[in-house]
Amino acid sequence: MAVVVTYECPLSVQGTTTGPTAAQAASTVEVSATIVASADADTAATVTHNWGLSTAALALGHPWVILEPLLSEALTALSAWTITTKTLNVVTLTKLASTGSGSATAQLRVHIVKPSSYVGQFPTS
Repeated sequence: MAVVVTYECPLSVQGTTTGPTAAQAASTVEVSATIVASADADTAATVTHNWGLSTAALALGHPWVILEPLLSEALTALSAWTITTKTLNVVTLTKLASTGSGSATAQLRVHIVKPSSYVGQFPTS
């Protein structure tokens, strides 16, 4: 099996497994997606925001990433998703490969957000 990332926002990619293009992402302040990792061994998810952030913006901790658990507390503890990396255009998440950590339903909703004071102002070079 594989991890499935299904985008919810922006609306131009809602319900698809393809992240926004740079043009689609340019006009949005949030990219959100749900994550399904149906097997215990499914441990990595890449969520594309395509904002083309600069290294200066990344050094400031941008973009903001919010992880919203969607399973029961016990199942959420088993999967234990964490933010692994933030790059110019993607955020990578990793979960524990513990027994029982896989689930055929969405385990997590990820919100990737541009802080409002930076909307349209991220340096790109």
